[in-house]
Amino acid sequence: MNFEDAIQILQQEGRTFAAILPEEKTFPVPDTENPGSYITVTSNIYTSDKKGIAPVMDRMKEDYHFFQGAIVADRVIGKAAAMLLISSGAAKIYGELTSEHSFAVLEAAKAINAGFEYSVGKVVPYIINRTGTDMCPMEKTVLNLDPEKVDFAFEPLKKKLEEMT
Repeated sequence: MNFEDAIQILQQEGRTFAAILPEEKTFPVPDTENPGSYITVTSNIYTSDKKGIAPVMDRMKEDYHFFQGAIVADRVIGKAAAMLLISSGAAKIYGELTSEHSFAVLEAAKAINAGFEYSVGKVVPYIINRTGTDMCPMEKTVLNLDPEKVDFAFEPLKKKLEEMT
C-alpha cells in the first residue's frame, strides 16, 4: 500500500480522512442505517467524514498508537494534525491542503525517522477556522510547540476540543 491507495480511498468515498493501517483493528463507525448509532468493524482501513482533527483524536483517545505504521490521507493537515499523527506513529502522511506550520513538524519527523514520508498538495500559510475569520483554533493551540515535541500536542488539543464542545 502507498499514498496513491490512501488518496484513492479518500477521493472515491468522498471522505475527509482515510488511513490504511498495517494490520486489522476493531473500531466503531457510524451506522448508516441508524443515524446516531455505531457499529463495530474490523478492518485495516479507517475512514471518516468528520472535520478537523476529530478523526484522529477519536481513535487516539481509545488507542494512542492507533495510527502506528499507517498511511494517512487527509483533506487538511495543519500543525495539530501532523503532530498527532506523528506521535501516534503514522508512517506516511498526505495532505491535500497543508499549512506552512506543519512543514517543520513533518521535516523533524523525517529527520528522526528515515522511513517516514510525507506528500502535500496545496500549501497555505496557516489553516483557517471554519468561519474564515482567524487561524484554526487547533493550529493556534500548538503553534508555539517545538516541532520535535509531538508527544506534547495531545493533551492541549484534547483540552481545547473539550472547551469547544
